[in-house]
Amino acid sequence: MTHRADCFIFRLTTICDKKCMLCCNNYDEIKKYESASFNLLIRKLADVCEYISQHDQRNRAPSFILTGGEALLYKSRADNGYVNLKHVVAAITSIIPGAKVIVKTGGFRNDNRFQRTLFDSISRTFSFPTLEWRFGWNLYQDEELRSLDRLVCTATRMLNHQHSVVIDTIYDKTNLGDTCAVLEEGLRRIGVDVSPDMISQFVLKDPNTHRRLAIKIAGYTFVLDLGPSYAPNKAATVHEYYSEPSSECEAIHNGVSCLYYDMGMRLLHCNDSFVDALVPPRPCGSHSISEELAFLNGRFEQFRRFLALTGTKFESRKERCFFCTKFVMSDATDKMFWIEKPHEAATKRAPAAAARLGAVNLKEQQGPR
Repeated sequence: MTHRADCFIFRLTTICDKKCMLCCNNYDEIKKYESASFNLLIRKLADVCEYISQHDQRNRAPSFILTGGEALLYKSRADNGYVNLKHVVAAITSIIPGAKVIVKTGGFRNDNRFQRTLFDSISRTFSFPTLEWRFGWNLYQDEELRSLDRLVCTATRMLNHQHSVVIDTIYDKTNLGDTCAVLEEGLRRIGVDVSPDMISQFVLKDPNTHRRLAIKIAGYTFVLDLGPSYAPNKAATVHEYYSEPSSECEAIHNGVSCLYYDMGMRLLHCNDSFVDALVPPRPCGSHSISEELAFLNGRFEQFRRFLALTGTKFESRKERCFFCTKFVMSDATDKMFWIEKPHEAATKRAPAAAARLGAVNLKEQQGPR
């Protein structure tokens, strides 16, 4: 199968003002306060531009995802002084005309003037769909009242910019009820008539399963991406977790067309930072984008062969993702000596049926996890 790189994810910084011990920075990395060099990022964008000219005669522009840490807190020294997230978006759209930029943020409260002002400035300068915001929100990040303020303030601004908001949410056994209650109250404050416990009753049908729920009302779309969390580090083991069953992974079965880089422009294996934080990234050095893409897809091909030969099954998504990351990123994979076979367990489940709840047209959407 021939793959073309059509998406590039840049983890701009570990700097963050949230205190989530389930952080994709693997918690301890929050204290390191690292940010990507803007000059290094510009060189990588030049590589992307060269790749497009060589591998796509129609010059189709790829998409870029900017994440963190908190992407709104990105700051780097450049030739002409300090730069922030707005300069990154401007550089991408200038160097690669037609590119789509998606920024993932943990949001901000109304009293957070710096992030609120920067968000508004970026939104005024770059219209949708050139720029799209996505929102990672959960109750691990701060207390409920502050979380509610952050939810309403951020989602309202996203709706003004793009008439839609995607909210990525995680929960465990102790905070599922509160998570759903704050989400419902936030939607009501925005103007969506959500009945009490409507979201929680739907999720509780099978809280081990990832759900994507869509609410469409008055020309606006709310997508709630809810799924069980798991402990990516020792600090997070204080919580009691659900166990999301293993499901089909698009990258494992078909390879990847997306390349994911850390702050040093080192290659990560997939867009699951919970796992990647535990496995060292691959230095790219002088390798081209074509070589990076070939490396990843070569490793996924090896992984598919291993699964076929051994009949390996995984009990949970966490087990599958941790095992896959170690396999794909390890220097020892080619030797095949280190691999330990995980628990044998069939984990196939029928996909949950779509549902319509209440008057706000709440639908479950199927999508990769």
